[in-house]
Amino acid sequence: MIDYKSVKARHSLVEVVESAGIQLRREGRRLVAHCPFHQGDRTPSFTVYPETQTFYCFGCDVWGDVVDFVKRIHNFSTEEAVAFLEGPQPRVAIVPKAPPPPPLPLLEVGEYGQAVLQKAIALYHLNLRDNRLALEYLRQRGLTIETIFAERLGYCGSPGTLAKTLGIRERRIAQEIGLLNEKGRERMWQRLTFPIYREGKPVWLIGRTLENDNWVRYLGLTIPKPPMGLDSLSDGDEAWVVEGVFDLLLLRQLARELNRRIPAVALLGTHPTAEMMEKLKEKSRVFLCLDGDPPGRKAAEELRRELGSKSVMVPLPERSKDIGELLPDEVKDLVLTAYLQRRVPSPKGGRPITPLHEENREVV
Repeated sequence: MIDYKSVKARHSLVEVVESAGIQLRREGRRLVAHCPFHQGDRTPSFTVYPETQTFYCFGCDVWGDVVDFVKRIHNFSTEEAVAFLEGPQPRVAIVPKAPPPPPLPLLEVGEYGQAVLQKAIALYHLNLRDNRLALEYLRQRGLTIETIFAERLGYCGSPGTLAKTLGIRERRIAQEIGLLNEKGRERMWQRLTFPIYREGKPVWLIGRTLENDNWVRYLGLTIPKPPMGLDSLSDGDEAWVVEGVFDLLLLRQLARELNRRIPAVALLGTHPTAEMMEKLKEKSRVFLCLDGDPPGRKAAEELRRELGSKSVMVPLPERSKDIGELLPDEVKDLVLTAYLQRRVPSPKGGRPITPLHEENREVV
């Protein structure tokens, strides 16, 4: 097994990026460049964070660490990227002068950032209780009141309120991580908010509009985006991989209803990080249920190739783009059918059993 943290600690992301011919320019504590992963990047959107040894592109939403960068720039698998970095004649500089801290999302926010983020989550959660339109939207998406409270979902509907609750230092931190803009206004204004936790502490926040209009539907903080649900992969020998926020929340809601664990992680896009892949490769079964559009199908096929026989492709109903478009009962049928297809033997000369029957539900 690859000592993933050790590999990242030996290789400076800044030096690896520059060795690929990308010219970085310092902007405060960050380094920026024109993104090598998408065309038409007129203003530098590719950002490297030396302190956490991570990168993020605000133009194409690509992100990760040094292994992820090598994977993308050379179209390598995880193993090939590590071999490239660790080879007998490395083509990149290694061993930074001072080993960076482990690039976990927890460290990217920092202790003070977590405190500020927690205040924002609490404020937006209280706001949601008084917003009937936002609550009705969540209900239409299949989420129950219990899920809304358990996940600490919120709504940012009062511009300027957050800044008034923060001290001077806290407002500066809120601007650095992207809760407030330069004028002190909420970045998530008129959006539902979905917090991401790691090790019980908030590390990121997602904002979504209530309407599918010309706005950018999803908006995050200005620090690198972590996967959602990564902690759940620490237990059990199975895992689910989905794309979006609602996909993951509906799976978690189902898990509470069934009183069982459903380890699941949301990519929040179509690209897993190397750290996530290492965790997935430790599982005996990985259920892949990504979006039904071309990018989602392509991402699912790439994951299937890298995970091999342990991957299980979970097809969606023809009318649905993703799990988030299904009704709660349909999500239950989707999940239980996936488990039953794996565990119930096929009849002689027939196809695997796919319909759900009440007498089979105790198998899960």
